[in-house]
Amino acid sequence: MVSREEVSNLAALARLELPAMEVDKLRQDLVVILGFVVWLKVEASDLSRAPEARALSDNTLRTDSEPHEAGIHTERLLKAIPMQKDG
Repeated sequence: MVSREEVSNLAALARLELPAMEVDKLRQDLVVILGFVVWLKVEASDLSRAPEARALSDNTLRTDSEPHEAGIHTERLLKAIPMQKDG
């Protein structure tokens, strides 16, 4: 079971203002979501045993043919972060 404190902590991490009356509804939703994730994990583990599943899970990445210059977006991204520590 998901506790009220866990829901509040999760909301704080996500920088969401969560009214007290919404905590219980979100607790119920999270229980359903987490149950579905467990179900998916079980289903995926069953699929991974099948030989044809390997073809579906082949995670081949494309070649990065035109990479941008390293660091050109760093300054803009760091400005978007609300807090920084030691760069």
